[in-house]
Amino acid sequence: MRSCSPLLILLALSATPVAAQVKRPAPPATYHIDLRYQIATEENQRVREYRELTAALAKLGFVATASDDADLDKFNPLAERLAGTIPSKDARKVLDIGAIRTTILRPEGAPLPDDAKKPVQVRVQIVSGLDLAEQRLFHEQVTAQLGRLGFQEFTGYDHGNFSLIRGALPAGRVPELLRDLRDQPSGWFFSEIPREQLNLPLRDVLPVRLVEVLPDLDLGPVVVPPAPLLPEVESPKYSLDLRDYLADPATAGKPFRVELVLDGPLPEGALQLRNSLRLSMPTAAMEGVYGNFAVIRVMTTTDLVKLAQIPSVLSIRVPRFAAEQPGSAKANVSVQTALQQGNVSALHGAGYRGAGTRVVVLATDFAGADKLLGTRLPKAVQFLDLTAELSPTVEPTPMGTGVSGTETAAAVHAAAPDAELILVRLDPVAIHQLLTVAKTVLGDTAASIAVQTRADEMTAEAERLTNRRDLVEAEYRKAFNDLSDDEKPAKRRANATEAFKKLLADEKVFKATSDRIAAIRAKLLGLRGANVIVNTLVWEDGYAHDALSEVSRLLDAKLAPQPTRSGLRALKTPTVPVWVQAGSTSLGSVWTGPFLDADGNGVMEFAAGTKATPGTWTPELNFLAMVGPDAKPTDTLPEGAKIRISVQWREPRHPDTDLTGQAAFPFTLKLLRQIDPAGEKFATDEFAVVARTVGMPTHVKRMFSAAIYEQILELAIPTAGRYALRVEGGMAQDSLVRTARHVFELSPRIYVTANDPATAAKGRLVFTTYTPQASGVAIPGDATTVVTVGIVNGLVGAGPGILLRVKPDLFVQDVASPDSATGVVAGVVACLAEAGVQPSGMTRLLTPKPGYWLLLPTDWIRELPRKAVEQR
Repeated sequence: MRSCSPLLILLALSATPVAAQVKRPAPPATYHIDLRYQIATEENQRVREYRELTAALAKLGFVATASDDADLDKFNPLAERLAGTIPSKDARKVLDIGAIRTTILRPEGAPLPDDAKKPVQVRVQIVSGLDLAEQRLFHEQVTAQLGRLGFQEFTGYDHGNFSLIRGALPAGRVPELLRDLRDQPSGWFFSEIPREQLNLPLRDVLPVRLVEVLPDLDLGPVVVPPAPLLPEVESPKYSLDLRDYLADPATAGKPFRVELVLDGPLPEGALQLRNSLRLSMPTAAMEGVYGNFAVIRVMTTTDLVKLAQIPSVLSIRVPRFAAEQPGSAKANVSVQTALQQGNVSALHGAGYRGAGTRVVVLATDFAGADKLLGTRLPKAVQFLDLTAELSPTVEPTPMGTGVSGTETAAAVHAAAPDAELILVRLDPVAIHQLLTVAKTVLGDTAASIAVQTRADEMTAEAERLTNRRDLVEAEYRKAFNDLSDDEKPAKRRANATEAFKKLLADEKVFKATSDRIAAIRAKLLGLRGANVIVNTLVWEDGYAHDALSEVSRLLDAKLAPQPTRSGLRALKTPTVPVWVQAGSTSLGSVWTGPFLDADGNGVMEFAAGTKATPGTWTPELNFLAMVGPDAKPTDTLPEGAKIRISVQWREPRHPDTDLTGQAAFPFTLKLLRQIDPAGEKFATDEFAVVARTVGMPTHVKRMFSAAIYEQILELAIPTAGRYALRVEGGMAQDSLVRTARHVFELSPRIYVTANDPATAAKGRLVFTTYTPQASGVAIPGDATTVVTVGIVNGLVGAGPGILLRVKPDLFVQDVASPDSATGVVAGVVACLAEAGVQPSGMTRLLTPKPGYWLLLPTDWIRELPRKAVEQR
């Protein structure tokens, strides 16, 4: 097992299955066929060529429809059309007859609708044989010319190297396709656009050769964005997910969180914005800052409207959830095996079990941890619940059922039995809390934004209570100046007494709330000086990848070895902690690669070249599937499943000319539903567009010479079926940037995920056609200085912008649960810290080479001084 790199195992697991190409239903036995031919010769020659034409058609089984003047067509130089029936197996062979110009096929006995405006499904075969670029241009020109007749092109069909066009045409226009399309549409005497004004190659090439009328197809409506909100609430800055939230009657009147996307990073503490909110929106509260993102808790839509009016706010969205792989109590056996295989047991035997080290475990839930104290966990652990700081009452949210944090802590304890554990619970939508913990552990003494906000609220509340006490005491004294038994004085005394009791109760609540704030503050500061931080939370989208997010940049800046001018100063430099990070388990859910458009049609290809992989007909489609809890995939997405697809990319910008901040290379995401995956009634390349992105992308991060953008597609699956993603765009909007397109490469990162707990419980969404495993680990595992721990079914790589960085740094054998694997490595790091290993040398001891298994060197352990039991 140790001789095989886990990276090679990942390559083997991500192989694309082989399936059939486009399947089409069996054609009807016989077609009705309309032909346009051309015999431009003198009368005698015309008769001979006409007879040759009819003879050739007869050999193919053509039977002409009887007409009164059919016998005269051989003499009539203006005659150019024939109609009849022909066996389907030979119908397309009529194009091999030199005199045939254009053909229309429709199933025999299926006439065109009487309603001339009713759309009719057609597949149009055009002239081919040009070079690829010219053929694509010709395809576009013919499609545009058809559009003048009311043609609507479909999406995702097999265009046969731009020789086929698929769509719908009004029934009354179908017979007109027998005529030369270059002269369509026409007026009484002339075409609307003279042929000589058409562009090449259309001007010189007969476009349409064959039109096939297909069965009716109900594509259904395209999923549209949410209905416009009330005028007093409406703003173009709202994201689609926020619009969905606001439009839901169940959320009316409830407080909610929003995330402001600002035009630049906020200064430390964000004092100016906090003061502005306190003065103009007393019911709104800032809970956190993460670079150019600010999380605000709002009580009313009035506050939301005011936030949208702030000039520096680019957009407002719902905060993004962290991904955390569920843990399993069954992982304990594999953890013990991993400790044996990684030589950790030998390190324990030498007396190094993490004594004197402190390990901080970050997770969203620690369900059942209290029941494991003294067994799989130490007898006593410290616990800090940071979800409390996000509540005005400073009370934590109820503990969920997730055991990821519990299993991580148990794995740390198994690998470092003598280490001190500190369990820190984070809110899954509060990436700013991760940043706060990182800053605090690294020595920052500033309170978190949420604690500062709660302190501001308590200051205001203290002033209100002081003023209230003055009034209550004054009323109390006045009431008890009259001790008579009359009804009115007695009632006044009772009311004054009740008001005083209520004041004392509220002051008691105030004191308890103040104590909880102080406790959070004290416990947070107590994290300083920790030796190891282990984190299993990752963010796959919403924030800048390529190690450019705020927490990744902080860790790279603070955890990197700092050069010193003298050995004495180096000894005085405090030791930095080691951050052990879970890698990404989203293999299949993420696609990353260069933006490819070899055929130049403005649609991204998910793989190099224009040839499709087995099982598809185009590299422009990436099919989706759902992997259930039993690890079995299904190609059918269930009806009602809520999904989110995001694409993030980085593009260059000039600080002097880029004044708008808008993306120069915007992408459009389209989700297509395959009409008939089996190809029994309709061809397998027939698709309905069920959703597409609208509006401009979100400006995720702005840097001096580059900007990062993200576009989101969110929807509920309207009908159970097989779906595929198509990505359009990525093209510059002006000629200046088009020129720049040739000197850099766009590398989009696409992520698909469930968008609600109910869908997530059904399974994980994945791509099935193109699933590169080197799509990059999630935030903050992409940072250079963190020890990123992977599992065999996880992603590798650091991101498209840092291709040479090896991530994950190591794997743990026989541990399939990412929380347990990360906890094992964190515990081993604690043992190494006890042995005096500096953070800069940890990775070299943890694994023989980057991206390999956890395996401590036997010779190094043998040379360590042995520690007696009483020394520990």
